Amino acid sequence: MEQKAVRSSVASKQMMTAIDPKLEQIFNQSIRDQLNSTLSQVSDSERLLALRASIAELVGQILSNDMTHAEWVNLFSDTYGHLLKCYKKAELTEAEKTTSFINATGLVMSVDHAIHTIKDIYRIKAFIRGVHQAIETKKDNETYSYRLSCVRPICTFITTTH
Repeated sequence: MEQKAVRSSVASKQMMTAIDPKLEQIFNQSIRDQLNSTLSQVSDSERLLALRASIAELVGQILSNDMTHAEWVNLFSDTYGHLLKCYKKAELTEAEKTTSFINATGLVMSVDHAIHTIKDIYRIKAFIRGVHQAIETKKDNETYSYRLSCVRPICTFITTTH
């Protein structure tokens, strides 16, 4: 009986995370697959084109379709895989990868941590839809001039009047 209570406690803690456990498994497998593959066989331009196409597909689906959770997981996993390949080839220094700091507007996350924020699919979807709505509002409102600044994915965006 005591063992069942421990399992129940662990299960409830897993459900409280923002990242789906199945999504985390897929991302982990993606990382393993990428480490086993040789990235040098693909040119930098091909890798960037694949990333751009994947992001374009992801954003297009977010703005136009409502899919099942499993379909979102697959789509985000594909984009994450392309993103990680480009990140691994970027040849950043250790300091560039790991430096984070707090400035006047909040935490500036290290690249190593920021690269994984795409795992929070529902927050990313909300962010992209919010940015799209802000851009559409700007296009519709020609009497005012707006500047749209994307502060950081999954956090916020700011519109200011000139």
